[in-house]
Amino acid sequence: MKKYIFFSLIFTVLALINANSQVADKYLIKAGILANVNSYEEASTAINQTSATDNKKYNKIAGDVYYGLKDYQKALEFYNNSEKNESGLSLLEIARCYAMIGNSSKSVENLKKYFSSKNKLPISKIVNDAAFTKYKNDAEWLSLWQNVDYSEVEKVINQVNSASEMDYNEYFSKILDDALAKYPNNPELIYRQSKYLESKNLLDASLKSINRALELKSTNDLFHFQKSNVLTKKQNYKEALTSINNSLARNPFKLEYYLLRIEINRILGNNDKVSEDVSFIDFCAPESVEVRLAKTKIEYEKGNYLTALKEISALIQNDQSKVEYYILRGNIGLKSKKLKNADEDFGMALDLNPLNAEANLGKALAKYQMEDKKSACYYWQKASNEGNREAKELLNKYCGN
Repeated sequence: MKKYIFFSLIFTVLALINANSQVADKYLIKAGILANVNSYEEASTAINQTSATDNKKYNKIAGDVYYGLKDYQKALEFYNNSEKNESGLSLLEIARCYAMIGNSSKSVENLKKYFSSKNKLPISKIVNDAAFTKYKNDAEWLSLWQNVDYSEVEKVINQVNSASEMDYNEYFSKILDDALAKYPNNPELIYRQSKYLESKNLLDASLKSINRALELKSTNDLFHFQKSNVLTKKQNYKEALTSINNSLARNPFKLEYYLLRIEINRILGNNDKVSEDVSFIDFCAPESVEVRLAKTKIEYEKGNYLTALKEISALIQNDQSKVEYYILRGNIGLKSKKLKNADEDFGMALDLNPLNAEANLGKALAKYQMEDKKSACYYWQKASNEGNREAKELLNKYCGN
């Protein structure tokens, strides 16, 4: 009996050690985030500091880092280890490495394996990949492309994904409708449907679509992220928080997931959680504009308007194309009673996106405080039309609607 208890304890401890070894530490997450934004020098420092070398994503991330540093031989070692741990995950990357070190035959060999796997990129993306362009006229490579066989569903999904890269417009809608008519239960296509409906501000329909996609494939972190985005726009913040937590539980290497969680927690007033995430992403990617923006919003929430104004003005100076920059500076203007400045900033935001609900709400608040009730009601109506609850309440209260 004592032996049984002893061995049970040993197995329990070993199981815990094994489980913990799969958890990504902060350095591995940092390396993954930095590799995703092409900051490879900083990523290499982080990957060398991680203790999570048993994590299933370690070899793939390390391969991406060294490929970015153009150390193709070292990247190849990591990609091969990644492929041993998870078959099919790194075949394309292995082919790229062989191409870059000049081993055309091994590159073709691994591309053939890649074309036999699932979830392949469109041929056009592979043919035009910088790693392969130097071989485009070789006989062996020409023969490879001619014999590539994509299934019908793969072709349809790739066509829809390619169309989405241009815009969620009427052309995309036609392509998507045709695809869904053939494959109504494909989760990737239903996800794209949710994205399209969201772009048209049909949020209830978008939510229905992404819920359907998740019923078919609940493990996809991108699907959970899409659901969180839609729920945030619907101002259902508690459920949005659950969804973004589901995304991060499945994939902690995406900076945009942390940024959305910060925004949701900020709205919910979960200041400790906001501070935790801001501190963490500042550790991971302190130089990124997204992190600078998140920190600026924290200063705004704390009432440090001068500091926030200085930071957001610096961001605007570098990039005048971001609607959210002008909205934040407009809100700072409202709080500090710089109404003319606020009115102008919300106007700049609306020049970039006339339908933005938050910009219309801000414009209305500025106009109302400037004693221009007629204009305030006009902008509250526009914000209300886009589903903004606060605008609807103010419209009813002050404009008799």
